[in-house]
Amino acid sequence: MKFTLKKLPESKAEINIEVPFEEFDKYYKEALLKMGKDIEVPGFRKGKVPSDVIEGRIGKEGVLAEAAENAVKETYLKAVKESEDKIEALGRPEVQVLKLAPGNPLEFKAVLSIMPEVKLPEYKEIAKKVKRENPEVSEREVEESLEWIQKSKAKFTAKDVSQKGDWVEIKYKQLDLEGKESEDDASQSFDDAFILGEGKLIKGFEENLIGMKANQEKEFSFQKDDSSENLKFWVKMKSVQKMELPELNDDFAKSISLPIYQAPGQQKQEFENLTALKQALKAGLLKEKRIEEKQKTRQEMLEKISEKTEIEKIPEILIEEQKKKFLENLKGEVSRNLKMSFEDYLKKIQKTEQDMLKTFEEPAKKQVKTSLALREIQKKENIEVSDKEIQEEIEKILKDYALQGIQEKDIDPERLKSYTKEVIKQEKAFQILESCLQ
Repeated sequence: MKFTLKKLPESKAEINIEVPFEEFDKYYKEALLKMGKDIEVPGFRKGKVPSDVIEGRIGKEGVLAEAAENAVKETYLKAVKESEDKIEALGRPEVQVLKLAPGNPLEFKAVLSIMPEVKLPEYKEIAKKVKRENPEVSEREVEESLEWIQKSKAKFTAKDVSQKGDWVEIKYKQLDLEGKESEDDASQSFDDAFILGEGKLIKGFEENLIGMKANQEKEFSFQKDDSSENLKFWVKMKSVQKMELPELNDDFAKSISLPIYQAPGQQKQEFENLTALKQALKAGLLKEKRIEEKQKTRQEMLEKISEKTEIEKIPEILIEEQKKKFLENLKGEVSRNLKMSFEDYLKKIQKTEQDMLKTFEEPAKKQVKTSLALREIQKKENIEVSDKEIQEEIEKILKDYALQGIQEKDIDPERLKSYTKEVIKQEKAFQILESCLQ
């Protein structure tokens, strides 16, 4: 096999390949054997039909086309691998056969998208200028967290008439000001549940629910806060429950276990008294804030580096792949948060999947550019990952999966290994950038 490679503008390359007749003849014979395997000819056993008879039945052109397809696949990949330019091919190439005839070498060219050249700025200097905050936890935040736990342990008793502090479940929809159901999608009926009077819904709404009885229906209107706009709603009070909160004391603290703040290896975290519970809450909140600040700082560093990074042309295939990832993430969010199918969601917002993909165009370009910059930093810093590091991290991941009820047999080991390696490389790159912070 002979080949030449030429880089083209806009992150493309062209490979011209010649497969000598002697080499191509092997592909021809293999194709002939494969295509003649199921041919039945009187006087011959199935699979034992002579080559010339098979050629007569199928035609040399058909065998040549099959042989060329197989030869192109193998020799193209080999040429990419052996190229001195060390290109990284993306997606399928556009192949054009230049010469295909009996007794002759096969000649073809392939135009392919390749990973673009990335010119980084002085990324360590940029990282150095990013400021990282030192997060703190206020006593009020601890109290709010404690109140949330207290409410999660509340006892509920059904009652007839609602008042502030009750747990209510409602169905509601917005109406036009004449009391008719609006055609606007935003006015479709919704179910909700909350503590009445805490201001979960729009100001002016909850006040109209006070005094409603279970199963009662009601229409009401009110003026939107800081606006002359009037709003009208229909509400059905599905249920009303008295909410009794447990007393915040040492006994309450002893009844609590917080998996989110567990120490490694512990089944659960127990508390001797209310003070110990508050200390654990503060430590947990601080840990969460530090993680958030770390992620925010990393994102800011990477975005600033990406802004100064030069890339001739981001291949469309990378942008399209990122757009599809965004779409899949959106589908998951719709299912989890809105509890509806994606098809119904698209009808509700009067969009198609293609419309959504178009909206992801610019965010996808930005995300791909950021990823390419981080990838180039890994190259510049000669970041490597050992098999031991990968295995140790995989064991941690599998333990987390087990806690979530995901069995190891349901996991693709090669994909997990590839994913884990990339995660470790990214972590090492971020640690290098973080070391520049003042």
